Amino acid sequence: MTLETSNVFSELNQEKLEAMRGKMRSLHNKSSARRVLYFEDRDMMLHELFICEADTSSKINLAEYLKKFKELVTVHVTPAGGPHKTISTAPKVKELVRQLYVLIKSLHRAGFSLRGQFSMNNFAVDESMMRVSVKFTDVPKSALQESEPEGEDLDLTQFVKMIKRDMFNGVFPPHDITVWLSMVIEKEVEGLLPDSSLLMDEQSCSNSFNVWYDIFLDLKESKSVAYGKICEKLEEYNGWKEKINGKEGNCLLADTLGDTSYFYGDSVDELLRLLRNSRQHSSRYQHALYALIVGQNFPNLIAHFQKALYEEGCL
Repeated sequence: MTLETSNVFSELNQEKLEAMRGKMRSLHNKSSARRVLYFEDRDMMLHELFICEADTSSKINLAEYLKKFKELVTVHVTPAGGPHKTISTAPKVKELVRQLYVLIKSLHRAGFSLRGQFSMNNFAVDESMMRVSVKFTDVPKSALQESEPEGEDLDLTQFVKMIKRDMFNGVFPPHDITVWLSMVIEKEVEGLLPDSSLLMDEQSCSNSFNVWYDIFLDLKESKSVAYGKICEKLEEYNGWKEKINGKEGNCLLADTLGDTSYFYGDSVDELLRLLRNSRQHSSRYQHALYALIVGQNFPNLIAHFQKALYEEGCL
């Protein structure tokens, strides 16, 4: 996609927003004052989202920035799981994807969309701070439109295409990003997406699972209706024992399942209990890779568990 080069924030300031401000400031009633603040707030939000001409900090085009990455994916052999290998998206790439998504959604909240008229060349990465940040750059003024549902859908569709096609150089993305991108298109849990387990590094995902299980346990002990609803949402995982006891089962989970101190039923709540117990016992020295241990047999479970908790208002 070829876009003419111009600074949309600068041009919008000079032409559209300044004209709006001039008209609005000539009015003095309360309604007009609120409208002045509205336009100034939008102006300020755009300033946060687009590269400003006055900003002299070092920036690099997103496409060029990605070339600095030695690997876009990481490969792990699942601990005590035989020859099973897990390919996941590199943590730095996950963080970049998260920031790009938040940037686009912030543009929508500011009342604008690009109707899908952007590419990798329209984002710049700032490495000058302790943490990298991403903003829009070189977007033509004509591409910026008042936000409406169709325009926002086009932005999200283009975002997904850009990640799949351009970020991974035509290679099929790893499972974690593929599942997360499908959630972007579905738009069922938009508020959850920036904090999804699928965008976490393995250690953070492992720690988060423990917190979520404690919430789940509290629901059970308080006899909350949400507990049953969460189990219903995860019913596809009922009958899970066969996977762990099979040839592809991870032996750390199998060791926990075979511990005679506990008895586990074949329902999903018992599976979650097994996973928590495994993390505290047979897998206790593998915290950083625990999400991969679970993922060997249940690649979507942690994400589905988080989503179910979120949908029931527990997160």
